[in-house]
Amino acid sequence: MPYSLIQQVILLPLALLVLSSDLAKAEDYPAQSPLPTGQSSESLLLIESINKHFNTHFSYKPDRDDLWLTREAFINRGGGDCEDFALAKYQSLMEAGMPASDFRFVYAYQNTSGIPHIALIHQPSSKVLDSLTSDTASMRQRTDLKERFRFSGTGFYPTNTQNLSRAELKTLQQWQAIIRRTEALALRNLAEAKYTP
Repeated sequence: MPYSLIQQVILLPLALLVLSSDLAKAEDYPAQSPLPTGQSSESLLLIESINKHFNTHFSYKPDRDDLWLTREAFINRGGGDCEDFALAKYQSLMEAGMPASDFRFVYAYQNTSGIPHIALIHQPSSKVLDSLTSDTASMRQRTDLKERFRFSGTGFYPTNTQNLSRAELKTLQQWQAIIRRTEALALRNLAEAKYTP
């Protein structure tokens, strides 16, 4: 019998806390059954739980370089910057059975400082999983951020008819490669997960 949603929400954060290396094995994770996509209450509960877990248990730690940490490196370091939070949440949600197609990364600017920022968006519900707040309000409700564009491992979704500079396009392609590697790792971990009664 697959784990219930409550068991998944409780066990996944516990499994994340006990990871001790960048080379986590599938047996470190509880077996997961695929969750319904979209705006089901189970999906939304899991999204809110994962967002709150990472924001509560890990610290914001900026880096000088645009280095995207693996989830395991993020956990071992005790935190990371905005893209590290987004990537760790994304991998965790995929390993819980949510499809990559439900998510986009958003590149935005913080309105007060103009600092670039990245967060994760659950497309069906418009909820933003962000390192700045545990509230999963939609981008429309986020008056603190000005969205520039959304992207995934394979797509680019501009908010208007803007063009990217060559440097921005190169950076976007690097980010997308990292996202694709994370997706492959999450799918491998999900496929290798063993059911333990």
